[in-house]
Amino acid sequence: MAITFDASGGGTQVGGTPGSGSFSITVGSLTNGVAIVGITTAVTVASQMTVTFGGSSMTFYTTIKPVGAPSDEQTQYFYLINPPANGSKTVAWTQGATKASFVIPFAATYNGVHQTTPVNGIAGSNGFTSSADGSFTGQATVAGCVDIAIGRGNGSVATTNGNIRVSTSDFLVDSIGFTVTPNVNFTQNLTFPASGGGLTSGIFIQPPTPPPVNGSFLYTMV
Repeated sequence: MAITFDASGGGTQVGGTPGSGSFSITVGSLTNGVAIVGITTAVTVASQMTVTFGGSSMTFYTTIKPVGAPSDEQTQYFYLINPPANGSKTVAWTQGATKASFVIPFAATYNGVHQTTPVNGIAGSNGFTSSADGSFTGQATVAGCVDIAIGRGNGSVATTNGNIRVSTSDFLVDSIGFTVTPNVNFTQNLTFPASGGGLTSGIFIQPPTPPPVNGSFLYTMV
């Protein structure tokens, strides 16, 4: 079963050092489903957040601080296997003891994902401090993996071989519909306005078969 996109939501920046917040996402009927939440924050040393999806607690996966990004910006990733489906679901987040000055939350749901180890590994990270365009290139080690990248940009962003799911100056993009061949570089290109720039990071999700194997990813700049 191939991984397919279901729904996405979020992407609105919340400022003023918020303690908590929430937004809604309309979920379809999922088969081997998973929910992924990525939350970008501005804080030098981030406390781990707590996140729920439709009232169910999500599992924290990792925090990624993009190389070359502003020193206080990073993204925390969470997942939930077999999340609540069919209808509007609330994604609620709460900051830890050390609170960020702003929070940008994203969520997406997918079908056809491994139900024991849905996340294949870190897809990498990079910051675009003055470049209008950038790309990230890396490899997965099993067939059928999809990378989900979350970023914060200056101005609208476009991608030449991916799908922008939340299309604002801050974005969630995935590689649904593009072949990620095991152990062969896959490059996804991002285009910002001339005065653009920003940061992005991501993770891999993997299908039910073959058995889970860790993946790797390397970022390069254009």
